[in-house]
Amino acid sequence: MKLILKKVASINIESEIDLSKKIIVFVGLNSSGKSYVSQLIWAIFNHSNLIKELNYELKIENSSIDLKESNIKAIFKEFSNELKKVVSKIFNFKLNLDFEINVDYQEYLNLFISDINFSKNRDNSKIDIISEDKNINNKIIFSIIENFINYNTTYIPSTREFLPQYYKALQPIIESSNSSQTLPIKNIINMMISNLQNPMETEITKELENILGGEIIKESDELFFEPKEGEKIPMFLSSSMTNQLTLLYFYFKFWLKNKNNFLLIDEPELNLHPKIKIKITEILLKFAQNNKLLLATHSSVIARVFINYILMDLSKQKGLDIKKLIDEEELKIDNNINFSKDDIKIYYFGDGSVKEYKINGFGMHFGTFTEVDEELNLIEDTFFESLR
Repeated sequence: MKLILKKVASINIESEIDLSKKIIVFVGLNSSGKSYVSQLIWAIFNHSNLIKELNYELKIENSSIDLKESNIKAIFKEFSNELKKVVSKIFNFKLNLDFEINVDYQEYLNLFISDINFSKNRDNSKIDIISEDKNINNKIIFSIIENFINYNTTYIPSTREFLPQYYKALQPIIESSNSSQTLPIKNIINMMISNLQNPMETEITKELENILGGEIIKESDELFFEPKEGEKIPMFLSSSMTNQLTLLYFYFKFWLKNKNNFLLIDEPELNLHPKIKIKITEILLKFAQNNKLLLATHSSVIARVFINYILMDLSKQKGLDIKKLIDEEELKIDNNINFSKDDIKIYYFGDGSVKEYKINGFGMHFGTFTEVDEELNLIEDTFFESLR
């Protein structure tokens, strides 16, 4: 499934994003549209809260619907049109966005669709009608759409540090008719307020607690940081790292489902030491092995972590003994994190467009991040040489 961007924020040159990949990375200049597109993708995957009906009639003959390629394209075009109508609800502001959602027909043919009211025929293009449900048209359409985007989707914004500190004040803010948050941000605030029950103990939550040096707990409508040693303290006295990581910690502790999770996170690197940036990136990569991840970043450290894991995968494909190489060179990289270069798409935002970065047999060039690193290295090397 692809998102075609025609006019979204500062993006005005038609661009394409492949939403079928397990890992999607956004990089690029400030104010280039990354957060707009992330929140638009959140809305696509949370469409059931926004769209109840599509104005498209399927033709039923002999209790069967032949969904040809033109039908599938028309369904997703209508889906795109309906989403455009609720853009102001998504962003809490009147915006004129132009975009379209396309699917490859082969993707549809590979889908398994079965329902008590209808099922997919052996002839893969057809749907057999089992019941006389009057709403069967709408049910089939949404079943097709949801087979592409059936994920538990959560967006974590970059503007998150203040949320734990003002936790007690969040509910009246979010309930106010003058609330100025976008729908994805309102959603995460509502989850903070109403969904901090039934904690899960997993390898990832333990890793996060080791990074934090304790737990983040809720008591009497307030959040506290409880270190492994010492007394609990309110969030406004906790470190900026603790406040920045609170939503990610809650996500893995309370909100993660057993399967089909899609996490969209803006700038996970904020307020973090480079060593912690690496650990958080590795946690997200572990999560993405069985789930879906969209990450927007300005961090060259995070970019280099991705490059290193892509290079490790390419080395495995070449038949190298990775464990031996890691042990001999004492490399600090997790051999248990496995993802292929085919699992990931990296997009650069800038100059009014979105461009895909290509991954070749030697990893990849991370655009402006790599260029800035090279410029700084050149300056450093030049002055070192002058001092000899």
